[in-house]
Amino acid sequence: MAARWFLGILFALSQRVLQVAPFALFFACVFFQGSCTCTGETPPPPRGVIACKPQHPALPIAPSVASEIETAAVGALPMSFSTTSTGEASLVMPLRTVPGRGVEPSISLTYSSGGGNGTLGIGFAISAGSVITRCPSNLADGEIREVRYDRFDKLCLDGKPLVIVGKDSGIIEYRTKPDTHTKIIGHDPEDTGTPQSFEAFLPSGMLIEYGTTAGSRPRGLGGAPRAWLAAVARDGRGNVMDYGYCFADAGEYTAEYALDEIRYTRFEGSPAIESTRAVKFVHGTKDPRDIHTHYSRGMALQSSLRLEEVQMIGPGNELVRRYPFTYELSPTTNRTLLTQVEECAGDVCKPPTRFQYKSDPAGFERINTSIAAPTSKRASPMLMDMSGDGLVDLVVPDTNPAL
Repeated sequence: MAARWFLGILFALSQRVLQVAPFALFFACVFFQGSCTCTGETPPPPRGVIACKPQHPALPIAPSVASEIETAAVGALPMSFSTTSTGEASLVMPLRTVPGRGVEPSISLTYSSGGGNGTLGIGFAISAGSVITRCPSNLADGEIREVRYDRFDKLCLDGKPLVIVGKDSGIIEYRTKPDTHTKIIGHDPEDTGTPQSFEAFLPSGMLIEYGTTAGSRPRGLGGAPRAWLAAVARDGRGNVMDYGYCFADAGEYTAEYALDEIRYTRFEGSPAIESTRAVKFVHGTKDPRDIHTHYSRGMALQSSLRLEEVQMIGPGNELVRRYPFTYELSPTTNRTLLTQVEECAGDVCKPPTRFQYKSDPAGFERINTSIAAPTSKRASPMLMDMSGDGLVDLVVPDTNPAL
């Protein structure tokens, strides 16, 4: 009886420690800058998860100086709500960067009710960089084809399909569909059919280079690029922004990647000036119950990163402003949910913006339908894209019991 009572006490204490540990880790990440990074060294990633390591020199960040006068912040984070043409709820929350001669990144927190589970949990994402990816083809392209990491893969710029409008020796010219008046040039010096890098000429006069460095080309099997990430953005006056990423290297391929920092105010004229401002994206690791692995052409690709904080860095690498994020795990789906966003400067934070979610109990709901269930033992309903529109269709086989 005494032994059973002692084991019960140990179990209660262990449960209490498990409840307190995540909060202790969160506060350590907030108050000790750099403790939650993309390097995976502190804290180490869970067993079986590949650490995401920066592909660029580390940026030393000087801590902000706390005010000697006790102050209280007022106000709220600005945001705008809308409904998309497909009926999805949408939210945009701008995150203020440090001004930089008129050429600074536009950073915002976005939400879509139809969004997936990314580094900010269900529905939320950070709008900051740009990327050219391989994307599956559908009937509108003349065939239904998955990504195969070859020269016939369809390419997309920030989700918009690229259409070839011209070819020359080592050069492929594209436009987006629908047209955004952006000219995209693919550089293919070996005439393989798949460019090694890209340049995008925007209507604003900005030029963005994609995949021009090894640290902006996550690899697939055989060395084929999985994507071409924005590496450099420059205007016509010589002002430059540099993008840095972290890669989870699985040996023959990149298992996961994420935007790690943006440095800006670099000047390529005479005299040349190095960057004095930056945006740092501090990543941690998701709850193990929400870490998933999916497979693509023989590659085990992981989804383990969680964005803990966005830091705005000013001259002297001083931390000017930061946006910490708070999460919880859905009790029914075990997926990450963003619950709180704050804007902090020094030791003062504005009142947090909180998000609440409706959580229905787990289970099944009986719905009356005219669709007859198959009565044959050899048949069962199937989910597949029969129409080629990218949406899953419910396919019910013949209900003839004689089959």
